Amino acid sequence: MQPSCLTELAADGLPELLTPATGLLYFKLSGDQIDSDGEFVCGDILSVDPSLDAEPGDTVVWWTGVERTMALARIDDNMSFHGIAGFAPPVTEQPAKIRGVLSGRFHPLS
Repeated sequence: MQPSCLTELAADGLPELLTPATGLLYFKLSGDQIDSDGEFVCGDILSVDPSLDAEPGDTVVWWTGVERTMALARIDDNMSFHGIAGFAPPVTEQPAKIRGVLSGRFHPLS
């Protein structure tokens, strides 16, 4: 079983149907442990806006500064991270940095 994983995509690596927007980052979601709540599925491409400030209820991509630690979380009312889509929240020993706020999602057909 593969854990949930986010891989950053270059603008020229996006599917033909997607036109990259200036200033956004793009990530592909993969792994077998993505929650089955229907919100996210393996293969989703997520657009993330690094210029937005995270607010309670927002979904963010966070990391510890190392690419393999990128993960999804929802910001709780007390501004703590709640891991989603099979990702764990950050641990207090290694503070999280927000890469950006989720601004869009593309569900591929295949």
